[in-house]
Amino acid sequence: CRAAQALAPLLPSGHVCLGALLREEGDHRAALGEFQIASNLNLADGDAVRGIARAHADLGNPLAAESTYLTRAMREEFESKDRRWLGAFYADRGRFEESADQFEIAIELEPENGLGYRARGGVLIQLGDYGAAIEMLSEARRLRPRDGGVRSNLGMALFYERAYAEAVVELEAGAELE
Repeated sequence: CRAAQALAPLLPSGHVCLGALLREEGDHRAALGEFQIASNLNLADGDAVRGIARAHADLGNPLAAESTYLTRAMREEFESKDRRWLGAFYADRGRFEESADQFEIAIELEPENGLGYRARGGVLIQLGDYGAAIEMLSEARRLRPRDGGVRSNLGMALFYERAYAEAVVELEAGAELE
């Protein structure tokens, strides 16, 4: 990453790569700087924006992180993944209703992407809405049949709904796939 950034300092990808490396090393302030450079070079670079938000969160500034996610999500060219990132941010902070709303928007934007269904189903489990979680996770299973996390979450939702036999099948499948 450092070599790529040094060889082509005007390409955002090198700065995103270096930012990710610095973040992994725990140098969140330097990571933030690299992500900001990448974003300045290409305002549409979603990885740079996500890096900025995550670095803000790492530095203990959740309001700046949320603002960064919201700014990206509100753009005209926003994508399903922007809403999933914002939904994950809210879920990490225990803001499950807001998280579920963002995942619902992600599903509306990209109904054939099982990640939105998987994430919303997991949040609905946290909210105790097991019936709705089962619906979401069943659709996620249809779209991502080899995803162990989907199967495990579906198993948990079924367990909470007292559908024990079905829960065991899904939990075992999830354990096999993970």
